Amino acid sequence: MPGGPGRREAADFERPRRVPEPASALEPSVTKDVKPKKDLETCLEQTRGFVQKVVDRFGLKFHPDPEITETVIQGLARNQHEHGVRYCPCFVVQFDKAVDRVCPCKPGLNEEIPRDGRCHCGIFCAQDYTGDPYQPAAAGA
Repeated sequence: MPGGPGRREAADFERPRRVPEPASALEPSVTKDVKPKKDLETCLEQTRGFVQKVVDRFGLKFHPDPEITETVIQGLARNQHEHGVRYCPCFVVQFDKAVDRVCPCKPGLNEEIPRDGRCHCGIFCAQDYTGDPYQPAAAGA
Protein backbone atom coordinates (compact mmCIF):
# COMPACT_ATOMS: atom_id res chain seq x y z
CA MET A 1 0.00 0.00 0.00
CA PRO A 2 1.34 3.39 -0.85
CA GLY A 3 1.96 5.62 2.15
CA GLY A 4 2.23 2.78 4.65
CA PRO A 5 -0.03 0.30 6.32
CA GLY A 6 -3.44 1.55 7.44
CA ARG A 7 -3.28 4.72 5.34
CA ARG A 8 -6.05 5.44 2.96
CA GLU A 9 -5.84 7.26 -0.30
CA ALA A 10 -7.67 10.57 -0.80
CA ALA A 11 -9.84 8.86 -3.40
CA ASP A 12 -11.29 6.69 -0.62
CA PHE A 13 -12.76 9.83 0.99
CA GLU A 14 -14.22 11.52 -2.07
CA ARG A 15 -17.90 12.13 -1.83
CA PRO A 16 -20.13 12.95 -4.72
CA ARG A 17 -20.64 16.70 -4.95
CA ARG A 18 -24.13 18.10 -4.90
CA VAL A 19 -24.84 20.39 -7.76
CA PRO A 20 -27.18 23.19 -6.77
CA GLU A 21 -30.52 23.08 -8.50
CA PRO A 22 -31.19 25.90 -10.95
CA ALA A 23 -33.44 28.69 -9.69
CA SER A 24 -36.21 27.54 -12.04
CA ALA A 25 -36.43 24.31 -10.05
CA LEU A 26 -37.43 26.18 -6.89
CA GLU A 27 -41.02 26.13 -5.80
CA PRO A 28 -43.03 28.96 -7.36
CA SER A 29 -43.97 30.32 -3.93
CA VAL A 30 -40.30 30.88 -3.11
CA THR A 31 -39.62 32.99 -6.17
CA LYS A 32 -42.98 34.71 -6.77
CA ASP A 33 -43.89 35.72 -3.22
CA VAL A 34 -40.74 37.75 -2.61
CA LYS A 35 -41.65 41.44 -2.57
CA PRO A 36 -39.10 44.22 -2.73
CA LYS A 37 -38.56 45.85 0.64
CA LYS A 38 -39.91 49.31 1.24
CA ASP A 39 -38.08 51.56 3.65
CA LEU A 40 -39.45 51.51 7.19
CA GLU A 41 -40.66 55.12 7.13
CA THR A 42 -42.74 54.43 4.01
CA CYS A 43 -44.21 51.34 5.68
CA LEU A 44 -45.03 53.36 8.80
CA GLU A 45 -46.78 56.07 6.79
CA GLN A 46 -48.75 53.52 4.76
CA THR A 47 -49.70 51.58 7.89
CA ARG A 48 -51.08 54.72 9.56
CA GLY A 49 -53.36 55.25 6.55
CA PHE A 50 -54.28 51.57 6.46
CA VAL A 51 -55.38 51.35 10.11
CA GLN A 52 -57.45 54.53 9.73
CA LYS A 53 -59.25 52.95 6.76
CA VAL A 54 -59.93 49.81 8.82
CA VAL A 55 -61.42 51.91 11.64
CA ASP A 56 -63.61 53.83 9.17
CA ARG A 57 -64.72 50.79 7.17
CA PHE A 58 -65.72 48.61 10.13
CA GLY A 59 -67.11 51.36 12.39
CA LEU A 60 -64.43 50.83 15.05
CA LYS A 61 -62.24 53.14 17.08
CA PHE A 62 -58.62 53.05 18.18
CA HIS A 63 -57.66 51.89 21.66
CA PRO A 64 -58.26 54.58 24.31
CA ASP A 65 -54.54 54.39 25.23
CA PRO A 66 -52.64 56.02 22.33
CA GLU A 67 -49.44 54.22 23.36
CA ILE A 68 -51.04 50.84 22.61
CA THR A 69 -52.25 52.07 19.24
CA GLU A 70 -48.82 53.44 18.33
CA THR A 71 -46.99 50.30 19.44
CA VAL A 72 -49.22 48.09 17.29
CA ILE A 73 -48.88 50.45 14.29
CA GLN A 74 -45.10 50.22 14.60
CA GLY A 75 -45.26 46.41 14.80
CA LEU A 76 -47.50 46.20 11.73
CA ALA A 77 -45.16 48.54 9.81
CA ARG A 78 -42.13 46.49 10.87
CA ASN A 79 -43.77 43.30 9.60
CA GLN A 80 -44.69 44.99 6.34
CA HIS A 81 -41.08 46.15 6.01
CA GLU A 82 -39.53 42.77 6.87
CA HIS A 83 -42.07 40.39 5.31
CA GLY A 84 -44.06 42.49 2.84
CA VAL A 85 -47.28 41.73 4.77
CA ARG A 86 -48.88 43.37 7.81
CA TYR A 87 -48.80 40.31 10.03
CA CYS A 88 -50.26 40.80 13.48
CA PRO A 89 -47.30 41.89 15.65
CA CYS A 90 -48.66 40.03 18.69
CA PHE A 91 -48.01 36.58 17.25
CA VAL A 92 -44.83 34.92 15.95
CA VAL A 93 -44.94 34.72 12.16
CA GLN A 94 -45.03 31.07 11.10
CA PHE A 95 -45.30 31.68 7.32
CA ASP A 96 -48.35 29.41 7.37
CA LYS A 97 -51.57 30.90 6.01
CA ALA A 98 -53.60 28.64 8.28
CA VAL A 99 -52.18 30.17 11.49
CA ASP A 100 -50.69 33.57 10.62
CA ARG A 101 -52.90 36.56 11.28
CA VAL A 102 -52.85 39.35 8.71
CA CYS A 103 -54.33 42.64 9.84
CA PRO A 104 -57.24 43.10 10.14
CA CYS A 105 -57.64 39.47 11.12
CA LYS A 106 -60.91 37.57 10.94
CA PRO A 107 -60.72 36.33 14.55
CA GLY A 108 -60.32 39.92 15.69
CA LEU A 109 -63.22 41.27 13.66
CA ASN A 110 -65.60 38.33 14.03
CA GLU A 111 -64.89 37.01 17.54
CA GLU A 112 -62.65 39.16 19.72
CA ILE A 113 -64.13 42.63 19.16
CA PRO A 114 -67.75 41.48 19.64
CA ARG A 115 -66.78 39.42 22.73
CA ASP A 116 -63.95 41.44 24.31
CA GLY A 117 -64.50 44.91 22.88
CA ARG A 118 -61.09 44.87 21.20
CA CYS A 119 -58.94 42.70 18.99
CA HIS A 120 -56.10 40.70 20.54
CA CYS A 121 -53.56 43.45 19.79
CA GLY A 122 -55.87 46.12 21.12
CA ILE A 123 -55.53 48.54 18.21
CA PHE A 124 -59.12 48.10 16.99
CA CYS A 125 -61.93 48.50 19.50
CA ALA A 126 -65.72 48.54 19.54
CA GLN A 127 -67.22 52.02 19.71
CA ASP A 128 -68.43 51.36 23.28
CA TYR A 129 -65.07 50.02 24.52
CA THR A 130 -63.70 52.03 27.46
CA GLY A 131 -61.22 49.52 28.85
CA ASP A 132 -61.00 46.11 30.44
CA PRO A 133 -63.15 44.45 31.57
CA TYR A 134 -65.40 45.09 28.56
CA GLN A 135 -68.99 45.99 29.33
CA PRO A 136 -70.90 45.91 26.02
CA ALA A 137 -73.68 48.44 25.67
CA ALA A 138 -77.09 46.91 26.22
CA ALA A 139 -78.98 46.15 23.02
CA GLY A 140 -81.42 48.91 22.20
CA ALA A 141 -79.92 51.29 24.76
